[in-house]
Amino acid sequence: MKSLLGIVGIATLLVPALGEAQSRNEAQIVALVSRSPENLESLFKITGDNLDTDVTISSYGVTSIVSKGLLASTTNEDSFLRAFVDKKSGVVTAQEYHIAKYGGRGFDRFEKATYDTGGGVRESRVSETSNDVSCGRYGCTHYQDLVFSVDLSALREIAAQWNPANPLQPSLQYRIFGQSGSNVDSVIPANEITAFVHIIDREQRKYLTPKP
Repeated sequence: MKSLLGIVGIATLLVPALGEAQSRNEAQIVALVSRSPENLESLFKITGDNLDTDVTISSYGVTSIVSKGLLASTTNEDSFLRAFVDKKSGVVTAQEYHIAKYGGRGFDRFEKATYDTGGGVRESRVSETSNDVSCGRYGCTHYQDLVFSVDLSALREIAAQWNPANPLQPSLQYRIFGQSGSNVDSVIPANEITAFVHIIDREQRKYLTPKP
């Protein structure tokens, strides 16, 4: 199971120079990941009223917004970043949220994920937040909402390296392991990660206690 970027973008991310992207799909992906983080920031969802203990930051639905005929981001709606900023402490929890969709006779079990931000592979435990199944004449489709924690410092390293002249690297590449052997591979591009980090820093500053 792969998202749009998982199918097309993994190959594209391996292209060392923008000029070497040959196919139309690759060229479009290059155009999308080249958008500045500042242009993406307004597309993120930030929620949390006076009764919430956390501020929630999410890139869900960013791809549903189209600008001048191009998708505003490269991640599918089934793969997005999410963070919680604790209003009392300013502590941040960052996550990758993935909605798995597949056929078959039953639900798979996902317990482990690995991810690489360019500084080495890290491992994280996967939690299932919800599931659903839809069946028709030709079989059933299963849906599972999966989430795993991502080290914020690793995302900050990507944000610090953002270079509009070479937006293909670095990125957040991840794999969620299914017990059946059917794994989920996907990628979050650097411009989206950079926008995510910028928003986290802005929101976190509101709740950090000044040092005396």
